[in-house]
Amino acid sequence: MLDTHGAEHVALLLPVFENCLDRDDAAAAAAAAAGALSYEQEEEADRVREGIAVFLGTLARHLPQGDPKVAVVVQRLMEVNTP
Repeated sequence: MLDTHGAEHVALLLPVFENCLDRDDAAAAAAAAAGALSYEQEEEADRVREGIAVFLGTLARHLPQGDPKVAVVVQRLMEVNTP
């Protein structure tokens, strides 16, 4: 779906995925620090982060060449903490 329609919705969807990644990373870090995640919950959080990373990367392909947002997205993808 992002391959087909991503270009026309990149300005709308990119902040959505970035915000999801921010919220998920913050929540996972807080829960892990408190020892509040079970193994199953941790696996689920990993799958969510992986999915968001895939969506974000797929969507970033639709950014124009030379757009400074490309470097920002690549950096964020490199920082995603997944197994």
